[in-house]
Amino acid sequence: LPPRSAPPPARLLLMLDDRLAAVPFAVLHWPDGRALVDTSTITLVPAGLRADSFVPLARPSRIDVLIAAAVGDRSGRLPALPRASDELSLVRGALAGVDVVGDAGAAFTRERLRTALEQPQSWLHVAAHGTNDARLQSYSGLWLPGSDRPVFVSWLDLVERPVRVDLLLLSACNLAGGIDRGVAGAANFATALSAAGAHHVVAALWPLSDSAGTEFTRAFYAGLGGADAPDPAAALLAAQRRLRASPHFRHPYYWSLFVHLQH
Repeated sequence: LPPRSAPPPARLLLMLDDRLAAVPFAVLHWPDGRALVDTSTITLVPAGLRADSFVPLARPSRIDVLIAAAVGDRSGRLPALPRASDELSLVRGALAGVDVVGDAGAAFTRERLRTALEQPQSWLHVAAHGTNDARLQSYSGLWLPGSDRPVFVSWLDLVERPVRVDLLLLSACNLAGGIDRGVAGAANFATALSAAGAHHVVAALWPLSDSAGTEFTRAFYAGLGGADAPDPAAALLAAQRRLRASPHFRHPYYWSLFVHLQH
């Protein structure tokens, strides 16, 4: 880190050992005492990626919004996510003039997710239950509502086919966290999809509040929709600050859990 007299950077790129990827850097402090959320956009990048190799994010040709378990599932194994159903209208409202295609409930299948991930020059928003077990490489993924019981989709089910989506926002629990710090090269859902080709991934480090997730979605896409050159890191920072300023979500648990990965 630079000396205390140096100002914090406006943009901070962190090239990390995978085992540190679950640290909520936004809540940490620069040497002058200010939290990074007050000073810097933060992006996690693969080791060796040069800053001048980044490709700017373009406005999408389409956005797929996939919502799972919005009202729970018949088995009772997944709790209801009543606010998740609002996220389709929030995305549409923030990005006027963009083709937004939404599927929810039984229409959100493993194959539908694979197809959306393969679309170039598109964005994908997923609202679902996420889970992660650091002890099991394959057990980081999404729960989708099945006909009689939930269906689990691991990152291993998705990376065997091309991943071309420009932006992937995972409004789900745990999908950027839980990496086993004792296993070099360990992966979770977010890091695996980023490595497989998703240019930008925004995901949560720990369990996501249903209501906080909806407010985050509103603020994040408002930051993207009003920009000539959409910047997910800047939109993430703006959303974090908005939740932090709210009397309902000012605790770091609610606003510091999302991270931005750029491939």
